[in-house]
Amino acid sequence: MKNALIIINEKGDTSLSKFPLLKELPLEAVRKLSFIFMDEALSEGFPVEKGYSIFLVNFSEKDKNDLSLRYNNFVKQLIVEGKTYPELIKNTVKQIGEYDSYLFVRSNIIPYTETQFNNFFERLETHDMVFGAFDEDEFFILGFNNEIKNIVQSLKEFTEESLETIAVSENLDIYYLPEKAVVTSLESLTELRQKLNNDSGLARKIDNLILEITRYHEDNLE
Repeated sequence: MKNALIIINEKGDTSLSKFPLLKELPLEAVRKLSFIFMDEALSEGFPVEKGYSIFLVNFSEKDKNDLSLRYNNFVKQLIVEGKTYPELIKNTVKQIGEYDSYLFVRSNIIPYTETQFNNFFERLETHDMVFGAFDEDEFFILGFNNEIKNIVQSLKEFTEESLETIAVSENLDIYYLPEKAVVTSLESLTELRQKLNNDSGLARKIDNLILEITRYHEDNLE
């Protein structure tokens, strides 16, 4: 199977999301957390077993990140235009070409592991789509196989309602993931941190960022 994992590089100042990452916090903190999540996604999702190719979708040239040599050999960075997520996904598929399955993941969530990504691709061998949302109206993961590519590209939005409608009309089998919480505030970032293993690198990075944000608030209250 030829599979494509596409990570959408979400940053606070360049995102199509109606749930902007850390919208209440300083832009520099947003950028740092965006990079932490994106870097962790590449690290956790690094295909040791070569089960899929990785693409990193950026909204513009200035959003591209300096990746380590380890990633540069396996991750292809793209600049893709789109005013909506359906447009972005349609243009991305057109740019990367033919694959058996496509799995789009937003970078502003706690990253999945290689094993989990491979499990999603295995799901796409028995299901037409994999879908997970922050709420009913915005996805954090969207996967589909090549056979229904044209159907997916015809959609104007990716919501549970629109997918349920198309599933009935086109007789599609969709695998739904549980909802995820999106980090939009210091409180939600702290809640996310509490769910992590204290010894993990991601936990330590978030601890440092929380400290930085707390100092920022203290300085601005003086």
